[in-house]
Amino acid sequence: MKIENDTNYSKAEIRRFIAMARPPGTEIDLVIVRNAKPGRGGKGFAWTYSRKKKIRVTIPRKHSIMCREIWPARKAYLGMAIGSRDECLLMLLAHELRHLWQGQGTGSRARKVFSTEKPRPRKGMVYGARGRFSERDADAWALHRLRMYRRGELK
Repeated sequence: MKIENDTNYSKAEIRRFIAMARPPGTEIDLVIVRNAKPGRGGKGFAWTYSRKKKIRVTIPRKHSIMCREIWPARKAYLGMAIGSRDECLLMLLAHELRHLWQGQGTGSRARKVFSTEKPRPRKGMVYGARGRFSERDADAWALHRLRMYRRGELK
């Protein structure tokens, strides 16, 4: 796995957070971690249908007020409180890695993209997940990992 990092985290720390956030059996080729523009919060993106399985995560700058905030529930997303930059990084990595896990189903790419049948959630997704790529499931996984991190169960 290759890591492109423009933050003040070392590659070893990024690898540690990936190990904490990664769902079992998730394949990943590239992780891009960037600093957000001043005054901006975190965001992420997962490439699920490309040949290279990769994610991009943008986290708030080190001394930004955006590191400590409450993300309200909206549409399919679950609400959560973020207490530090480390928690923001863990939550975004877990959310985007879960989307990669959701995309690793069986069957060909053509059937997934061009099929007229309704995509079914993968076995093991959270209750209330709709479709193959569920924001609710990804947020539930991220919240689960964040709570484990806060309790000290992830190292």
